[in-house]
Amino acid sequence: MNIFLNIAAFFFGCAAYDGKFGAPGDLDTGLMPDSAAEAEDTGQVISHDPAWWWLHANLSISKGEIILEESSLQVELQDEFQNFICIETFPIAEIVPEKSPSEVIYSWWSLVPGTGAGGCAEKVKTMPLPARLQLGVGDMHPEISAVLGSVSQLSDGAESIVNGAYVSFDDPETLYVYGVAGLEAAFNGEGSLQEEAPLSDGDYTVLGVYAFAVTEK
Repeated sequence: MNIFLNIAAFFFGCAAYDGKFGAPGDLDTGLMPDSAAEAEDTGQVISHDPAWWWLHANLSISKGEIILEESSLQVELQDEFQNFICIETFPIAEIVPEKSPSEVIYSWWSLVPGTGAGGCAEKVKTMPLPARLQLGVGDMHPEISAVLGSVSQLSDGAESIVNGAYVSFDDPETLYVYGVAGLEAAFNGEGSLQEEAPLSDGDYTVLGVYAFAVTEK
């Protein structure tokens, strides 16, 4: 299995991990403009053609399993200049617990997204979210940990008690570590690190810290 670090949420690109890190493709680590107005100030033309996408999720977990009706996925889109376009929320139509593909992942599920809520319908023609994906929570990866100080959603102390987020786009040979996951208390710097399955009951936020190119699915 190939394990990839996907570089995103406030940085961009993708690097492969096969015992060491390297960049198999283009890597863009430029800073993201805070708003469309800032992009206009720099002379950039705002486009509605998405170039980058983030995967986020809200997962309600009870007895180690995701509660279907209380959980959702979110896709955040930006254009080639890293300008925000829109966020689309998807209910989860199907969840199947699966065996973890790696010892560093405690919980692993196969998910089928439902129909989007329409937040991006008038702005983009197609969504990059695949028809099925696998999502997991596990160890914090050192390359994710290294940038957590730049993630504004994390309070002081949260860096040591949030978990890593992992995803595969229905490809058993490719696994991405791309973000952070935790209960609200963990994001607030409270509580303790989860180090094994089953995960504690509660509502988890999965936050993409690194983005995927729209062509990466």
